[in-house]
Amino acid sequence: MACDCIEKANSLLAPLNTKLSERLVAVRREGESSGFRTVIELGVEKIATRGKRPTQMLATFCPFCGVRYVPETTGADA
Repeated sequence: MACDCIEKANSLLAPLNTKLSERLVAVRREGESSGFRTVIELGVEKIATRGKRPTQMLATFCPFCGVRYVPETTGADA
């Protein structure tokens, strides 16, 4: 991770028996190095009880400090 906000938040939430939901995701997008990374999963819920499952939302930037989890690469970096 680019920052330690998740660890800080989890240490503050621990006395409340709570922690942030993290997810390991595979990266296969063009311009990003492939492999796995850990991201924060943002909570979503269904609007209607019947129908499609809700989509998942995964943060690209830290929701606390705004630092990008994986730095953008330019053509020269790739």
